[in-house]
Amino acid sequence: MPFVNDAPVRVWTEVGRLLLTVEVLSPSTERTDRGRKRRVYKEKGVPEYWVIDTNARTVERYRPDDSFDMLTESLEWRPDPDVPALVIELPTYFDRVHGIA
Repeated sequence: MPFVNDAPVRVWTEVGRLLLTVEVLSPSTERTDRGRKRRVYKEKGVPEYWVIDTNARTVERYRPDDSFDMLTESLEWRPDPDVPALVIELPTYFDRVHGIA
């Protein structure tokens, strides 16, 4: 459940503007995450939509201009140029997810 100012969001209008949406794939949501949800976030102008596939150890990054990146090594997100980027080393991240590290 999403939160805004520490309160649960009840309707989309409470959110304001999303900067990022992240989905973790599961067999039951894969088609919806890569299809319908991706279209909705594009229509809403969400700057980035990530689909994380822990089994494939990949992150799919979609943007409203239909650009797409399949990331396997490193992911960098910087929504504000005045703030340091969030950098995730994906092999290390997926190792931790799978209990290897």
